[in-house]
Amino acid sequence: MAKTDIHFFIENNETSRTLKTQGILKDGILKFFDDDHVLHSVEINDTSIRYKKEGPVVMDFVFEKGRVHHGDYKVTHGVFKFEIHTHELMIKPTHIEVRYILRQNGEFVNKGHLNVEYETI
Repeated sequence: MAKTDIHFFIENNETSRTLKTQGILKDGILKFFDDDHVLHSVEINDTSIRYKKEGPVVMDFVFEKGRVHHGDYKVTHGVFKFEIHTHELMIKPTHIEVRYILRQNGEFVNKGHLNVEYETI
């Protein structure tokens, strides 16, 4: 387990969020809390990323270039199920970046960008 400096950025057509914080990196999983005490985890594999958010909104998305994955976005009043189409995926030792499109029943819903830079300290 290594203490880690993290620069996290996520955006879609409606919102964007930037966060500089510290977290931990253990067994390829980067974990950190945002200012609202929501837990974020980014599981980094050779060819895919799994991003989870656990708080008032629970999110579980897998990004893998060239493959469609199904992800959940849970809010108080229900669950939205998305098809996740990853168009760009960069995985480097201290930097990941993903560009993706979300669809429901084949229909375009939103597009997004996830960028995480991290360094053990």
